Amino acid sequence: MPITLRGSTMVLPAGETPPRQLWNSSFDLVVPRFHTPSVYFYRCPKEGAPEGFFGERMRRALAEALVPFYPMAGRFARDEDGRVDIDSIGEGVLFVEASTPDSVDDYSRLRAHHGAQVPHPGR
Repeated sequence: MPITLRGSTMVLPAGETPPRQLWNSSFDLVVPRFHTPSVYFYRCPKEGAPEGFFGERMRRALAEALVPFYPMAGRFARDEDGRVDIDSIGEGVLFVEASTPDSVDDYSRLRAHHGAQVPHPGR
């Protein structure tokens, strides 16, 4: 299962986002803070595509999505009372691109292992 890291970059919103501190509700504050890692698999068309085409298309789409969903491109911060808020500063989100010579079908049995939150072969 050889996987090659092709690169990682911060994707910024494609347009202007309002710079402001966003208040978290009490419900937001009791939920543990964690990142939700996601892995997406895409089939390459039979006719192929130019090198880097899919990664660039995904980065552009993500940048466009971060405009209306601008808090996702912010960072946790504390207000003057020490309460955790979201500082909507448009710093972006991490985008990691990898490739493999294998087929998507080779990974069809992967499932999330909730202990490590990374995919592993299903049994």
